[in-house]
Amino acid sequence: MLKTLSLLLILAGLVLGPGYWIYVVHFTGRVAQTVELRAGADGVWTSPSFRLEPSMAPVGLILRAAGSFAPNMPDDQPPRDRYRAVLHHGEAASTPIRIELGVKSIADSNPRFQERLLLLQRPQAGDYRLALIPESPAQIRLSNVQLDVRAQVQQTDNRIVAAGIGAIALGALLLLM
Repeated sequence: MLKTLSLLLILAGLVLGPGYWIYVVHFTGRVAQTVELRAGADGVWTSPSFRLEPSMAPVGLILRAAGSFAPNMPDDQPPRDRYRAVLHHGEAASTPIRIELGVKSIADSNPRFQERLLLLQRPQAGDYRLALIPESPAQIRLSNVQLDVRAQVQQTDNRIVAAGIGAIALGALLLLM
């Protein structure tokens, strides 16, 4: 009986904690537009201008890309590339957002990436563009780099995530008894 209860607590915790967080971060809201980024000669990926309005708030920006690399490297050194994402509103540039695109194993030589860049609570009306700047020469060749602009994105309720983590911990504790 105690084992069943602990397994149910762990399962409920996984749904409430990580499951809820992944759903809110990547799937809430609606895709207002998808913008293709183009690579420049200097390796910087830039988007064309896209328009944001205050009525779209909150707005989430999600970077999606496909990659490839030759898997002829040591198994314990899978490739990782670091980038800075800079959002421009007119001539003003935001603080760079550091992201890392990497794989866990060299067997995954055609990875797909999806990174939530930021959530704009109250975007100002105007034209925006995104620049993805590599911090060093890239080991993973990117292709199909896109920016999903999601409108009316929900925010994570940290109390629900904390309750999920608590349920996982309590279930694990009961399982050990």
